[in-house]
Amino acid sequence: MSDPHTPQTDADRIRNKRLARLGGSSNVSSPTASSPATPSVVPGSPSTQPSVNPEHQITSEAAQKYVKPSTPIPHTTQSAPSTVRPAAREKIAPQTSQSLNTTPKSKQIQSVFSYSKWEEDTVENIFGIALDRDVASRNKLVWLKALAEEIKSETPDLSLPLRAKGEYADRLLIARLELDPQAMVDDQEQLIIQELIPPQQTCFEYLVGCWKRLVTQRSAIVKRNLPQKDFEQASALIEKLRELVISYAGLTLQEPSMFPQPQTTKPLGVEELLPSLYALNSSPSIFGSSSESSVLLNPSTDLVPFLTDIGNRFYQDGLEDVLGEVVRRVVFGRNLAAGMVHTTATLPQGMSPSGWRSSVMAMECLCSIKPIAAMITSLPEWNPLPWNGETGSGVRNGNEHEKGSILGFVMRLGIFARDWPMVLEAYYKGFDQMSLRDKEASDASLKATLNNLQLSLFNIVNALVRAGPEPREAFLAYVARVVELNRKRAAIQFKYEEHASDSFIHNLHYVLLRLAEPFMDTQYKQLNKIDLRYYERSRRISLKDLTRINATPPEIEEWENAADAPGPAPNFVSDVFYLLSAVNHLSTGPISNYISAISRHVRDIQKELELMEQDESWKGTPSQPQVELALKRGKEQLSKLHAMMES
Repeated sequence: MSDPHTPQTDADRIRNKRLARLGGSSNVSSPTASSPATPSVVPGSPSTQPSVNPEHQITSEAAQKYVKPSTPIPHTTQSAPSTVRPAAREKIAPQTSQSLNTTPKSKQIQSVFSYSKWEEDTVENIFGIALDRDVASRNKLVWLKALAEEIKSETPDLSLPLRAKGEYADRLLIARLELDPQAMVDDQEQLIIQELIPPQQTCFEYLVGCWKRLVTQRSAIVKRNLPQKDFEQASALIEKLRELVISYAGLTLQEPSMFPQPQTTKPLGVEELLPSLYALNSSPSIFGSSSESSVLLNPSTDLVPFLTDIGNRFYQDGLEDVLGEVVRRVVFGRNLAAGMVHTTATLPQGMSPSGWRSSVMAMECLCSIKPIAAMITSLPEWNPLPWNGETGSGVRNGNEHEKGSILGFVMRLGIFARDWPMVLEAYYKGFDQMSLRDKEASDASLKATLNNLQLSLFNIVNALVRAGPEPREAFLAYVARVVELNRKRAAIQFKYEEHASDSFIHNLHYVLLRLAEPFMDTQYKQLNKIDLRYYERSRRISLKDLTRINATPPEIEEWENAADAPGPAPNFVSDVFYLLSAVNHLSTGPISNYISAISRHVRDIQKELELMEQDESWKGTPSQPQVELALKRGKEQLSKLHAMMES
């Protein structure tokens, strides 16, 4: 017989049903009818635990780990069934457990920077040496046994193992450079040392390797967030090592025999730097390429910083002795002497058709560094002295000045057939028989080549005039000297072989026009910067041999005496304007006159050929072969003249 129903048992039964429904599937709707108050239930009690998924069960168990046993669970009074759906409650449980599982992260402990330890590792890594045998063996470094024994004898109380430090930097580098891997020795330990030295590595290659490791170490120090004091110490050491490496690299370029060199066929001295400069032509930008791995200094990343360090270190301290010969090899080498245009038959053996471009880009790179640009304008070859009969040195005319000067030898490149006959052979052979398309293609190719050349020439000159007041003055003096030596070019007839070439004058004219662009704008807003009394205040351009149209000799004498009065020196704008006017007089006019002369010569030859062809009296006579040969040569000459006019 069942127990009678009481309000308490009815309430328990209703509560159990509700809990069972909450633990069931999500498609079971919660009851909406109100129920009487029930006593609180402790979650997790065996008698009231709802059936849940294993995943939720695990979550609940994990959550219980973070609930303190001694914490009392408050009793709640349920006045109405919950309106939250079972699915929503299932979403709440994982979030609760996740928040309970969250633990505080452990703080990252930064490694303590030890300057003394970093100093030892850095010096050994950059120089590739060690003073302790075990350290050298472990890190595959060159053991400087003799220097280590010397330092131990000087300071016997030094702690061991003996490590390299910044105070020994000079001695360490010299000791490493003085090692001769090919020297005959009997000491077994010395033989082990020599085996670690690359047998074909030159001193300059070793120093460049030190410089690259030094740059890497300097970048690593900048990236580390060091205290100010440690950063200053590390930077001072890096700077000290950099100055040492660059100093000995420059001295090695200047005097390769200063330290033992390997027995190799490699070029030594300045020629070790030339391949890296010439590789600029093969890189996609002016400053990688397929040939970067075969050169000592990467033209895209290493070359300019290395040359900048060399320039800053030796500026006004023998830079012309270190890199002066490099400039001479680049400018007066075979590449520029051969010209721009060649065929396979006319190209000298061992030369590339773009060899001229390699030299021009190398010169452009050198001039982009201000100390080197200033050094170039101080070389004797920048603006050769006039002819001295006693010493037999100097230049006598404009042609010798062009071929004997640094800038002249670069600017003489061009596409004028008068200066470079190979242009006709390479682009206009059989001109009269060429199709119109072939002629246009040849014209476009030559124009593109000339535009690239002139752009590089302007970059060279622009870098020179921006390198400082002295290089700027040296350039202006050079242009004034060109005007003086080539004054006769403006005459109706002159000896072309004694004056500057058309290519040189044309390129110089282009460069000066580009320099004048900032103040020769379309609005003429900067014309007030041009000094109208330039010829009175400057003797850069001589007016002695020029014809005066509206002045008597006494007036000329009075004007010249007044011109010697002191006054402000003309500015750079005035110098460029008046020098451009003088060069324009020597460039455009004579070149146009030459083309006009060729045109007249063409008309004369055409008339002669027409007369010979109309007169048929020579046919059937013994002179017929000679006349036919003359006609053939005349037509070939006519085709060549047409090609010269086209170029």
